[in-house]
Amino acid sequence: MDSFEDQFEAVPFAQVVESLCTPGRDENSTKTAAVAAALVEVIQEKLTGANSYDEISPAALFASALNALASTITSDTIDVASSPQLSLLEILGQVIPFVSASNPNLYLHQFSTTSRALRGVVASIPKSHHAQDQSKVSVGWNALLRQCIRTSCVALNGILILDNAKSMEKDVLKFFHSTILQHFDDPRAKVRRQAHASTLELLHLSSSAESSAVLKLIPDHMVEYSQHILEAFLSSLGQKKKKKENEFETREKSVRLMHLLSFLEQFLPITDVAARLKIGSVLMKILERIISVEQINEALSNILVANGCMSVLLQIFDHSNRENHNVDLAEEDAFCAQQWAILLQSSVKIVAITKNGNEGSGECRILYARAIVAISTRLLSENISKAQKPVMDALLPKLLPLSFTTIINCVGDDDISQDAVQSICAELSRLIRCDGIQRILKNEAEVDTSPKFIESCVSAVSKVLHFRFRSNWDATLPCVASLAVTIVQGMIPPSGADEPHMAKMQARVKPLVWGLVQLHADVDDKNSKQVIEDSVGIVVKGVGAEIFMGFVNLSEGSKDSDVIHGAVSNDLAWILNAIKSSISAADSNPYRPRLAFFQSQILGLARKCDAASSSDDLTAVEASVQRTRVIDLWSLLPSFCLHPLDIETTFPALAQTLVRAMSDKRYPELLPIICTGITTLSYDIMERHENDISGDETIETDKRIVSECSTKILPSLFKLVETLHGVGVSKKDSSHKDDMDVDGDAEGENKILSQEAQRVIAVTDAIAALAPLAPDQFLMGLFKKVIQRLLAASQSSEDETEKMCTLLGLAQALVKSKCLNEESISLLYRSIKPLIQSDEQGPRVQKRAYKVFAEICQHYSGFVTAPERLNEIIDLLIGATMVLQVSARHMRLRCIKFVVDGFDSSNTSQMDT
Repeated sequence: MDSFEDQFEAVPFAQVVESLCTPGRDENSTKTAAVAAALVEVIQEKLTGANSYDEISPAALFASALNALASTITSDTIDVASSPQLSLLEILGQVIPFVSASNPNLYLHQFSTTSRALRGVVASIPKSHHAQDQSKVSVGWNALLRQCIRTSCVALNGILILDNAKSMEKDVLKFFHSTILQHFDDPRAKVRRQAHASTLELLHLSSSAESSAVLKLIPDHMVEYSQHILEAFLSSLGQKKKKKENEFETREKSVRLMHLLSFLEQFLPITDVAARLKIGSVLMKILERIISVEQINEALSNILVANGCMSVLLQIFDHSNRENHNVDLAEEDAFCAQQWAILLQSSVKIVAITKNGNEGSGECRILYARAIVAISTRLLSENISKAQKPVMDALLPKLLPLSFTTIINCVGDDDISQDAVQSICAELSRLIRCDGIQRILKNEAEVDTSPKFIESCVSAVSKVLHFRFRSNWDATLPCVASLAVTIVQGMIPPSGADEPHMAKMQARVKPLVWGLVQLHADVDDKNSKQVIEDSVGIVVKGVGAEIFMGFVNLSEGSKDSDVIHGAVSNDLAWILNAIKSSISAADSNPYRPRLAFFQSQILGLARKCDAASSSDDLTAVEASVQRTRVIDLWSLLPSFCLHPLDIETTFPALAQTLVRAMSDKRYPELLPIICTGITTLSYDIMERHENDISGDETIETDKRIVSECSTKILPSLFKLVETLHGVGVSKKDSSHKDDMDVDGDAEGENKILSQEAQRVIAVTDAIAALAPLAPDQFLMGLFKKVIQRLLAASQSSEDETEKMCTLLGLAQALVKSKCLNEESISLLYRSIKPLIQSDEQGPRVQKRAYKVFAEICQHYSGFVTAPERLNEIIDLLIGATMVLQVSARHMRLRCIKFVVDGFDSSNTSQMDT
């Protein structure tokens, strides 16, 4: 009640009067302003000396407007265009709330007059129009009727909030029925929607205000009204008709019902439990009757009615959007449990009635699936009433597997559109991923369920693997993958599980995963294969490569498959690509990887594929395939380096394997893969260390182990940079290479150079990531060697361009790691300064020197902007312009940008520089 009054008390009444008297841009606003001004002028004449809006009281304007409206009502048809009724109704709609709040006794006394006037306006509006300008007259009458409905709603709001309105109950109902409720079935959509909206506004007022007999009047009446129409429709379905109804009468009943159902869909969420159950019970009876085969006379009409019924019932079944969560829902839960079984029994009838392809068939199945999922998730939730929990425990083993089967049967034919299939499968996925199933899997030992309860659900979902679902596999197969992921994540916590529990999980999930794998071998079209591969990818993303490979042995193939012993089966090689593409993006599952699994299982397969590639029995193409699989298996390394569990026990041994593999000339593709893994592992450890606020000893141990291993990895990475740049290659080898490439393919050579450049970037990124974890003394030793060799190369009389570029690249990586102290940065700055000031070493060296300087300016702004050095650096950038190479211009601009970015706006010396 307070909220209704407060929304009008917040605006002064004088401001409302002024707004009403101010004309707008449209014709109706101008008319309303003229009528309001006339009423105000009459009131001011009666009040001696009144010349402002502040002296106009709500009661005076209300009485004046009401009397004027009553005088316009005649038995003759009026000209709606020239009549002031529309303007007067709008004025009353603005004034009534103020009268009800400021002078309730007056409004209570005048309510009968108000009701009579508004009912008179509604009665004077003709039902049909015979004027020559039909459209214009119809629009005018419809606008008048809609405004009358809105004003009637305001008038009812004003009386319902009054405490002493108990004696007005009959008048209120009469008023409501004559001005609003009778338009629920109006053929004009705008009028009908306005009647629905006004009724809902009244119902919202009743649900939000304190409970009283008057406030409950409209909701109770709407329940009775709705129940009466529903029961009348239900009776018409069951009775034997003495004479056959014509098509118009049959359609009129259905249309009237549909109009009511569209209203009930919004009404049920805001009404009480008892009202919802009354209406819900009748709706379920109508639904059962309408889908019965014996009752189908008009298939389209029946489907539309069934859709409307289920849309309304969903407001009962799904209470997630309910505003009031403190109400006892035990009776509603019991109702949902009963209807769950009834809906499941109606599966065959729903599928049968929607097989004709009529309009609404797809929506019917969608709503049916949504209703089952809504009930299932509701009764599986923790918020279910205590009285229903024992009932739920008894129903769950029987009805939940049947729910899966029922929903899947809705997509087992080609009678519905693909959009409908996608929507139904989305509902199935929602059921699979609901918290209730996850909770049951986690607390399986404590819940009294059938031993084959989960297995029954798996068996039901496995049906989509049959070829009769082939046309809908793009929507159904991801549901199979979602169920597999749900079972794994529900049964296996992130910390792991014991062997018996893992075995039980595998026994449930393996039929789903292996079914997808076998299906891939059975189909021959690309689209189906791609859908299967995407579904397998969903499983891999959800459970990780280690758990997934427990379901599928990549070495096992069909009996007819040409498989080299110990290598990846040709039939299952596609799984390797699916795993690689699924886990390369990010950490999308709750399970931390184990480096031991990669070292033993993944690398074990890689070694077997490598050995198979050397077999004399293989052709060159077959050997190339095996080498490709080696690379594919190694490409899984970065995903195992993201937050691994066993760095302390596994990484020292694995690091030695990584160092050897990086130098393997047979597989140059492994270098960027391993460097990416090292980069991922290093950044992961640093991030965990920075975010650790509890002093986790495991994180410190992992950091120490990687730091110790870095003394072996970093020198190898430094050496690889030199090798990739050609440093140390004899001139004889170089000239031989040139001789061989004189008539070679220039495009192929450019491709090789591009690949080498990418490998250099991968190696330097790995150095930059690993360097902060290396021991300080060891890192400073490496850095000094780089500087010494750089100075020696710059003073050499021979062409040392490649060597200098390599050393500058190493220096750039160390600067990027941000682990060098100021002394080291100062030494590096003095070393590259001559290379910037001179063009003697060539454009490549100068560009590299500028790159290193740009990293210094970006990551060590304090060093660059130090008062004793800033002017020197500015002079360097300005003075080196005369010897600036074209290729180094961009890097010089980057240096200037980073220097400026490091300035402090509050430092006057820097701003004046």
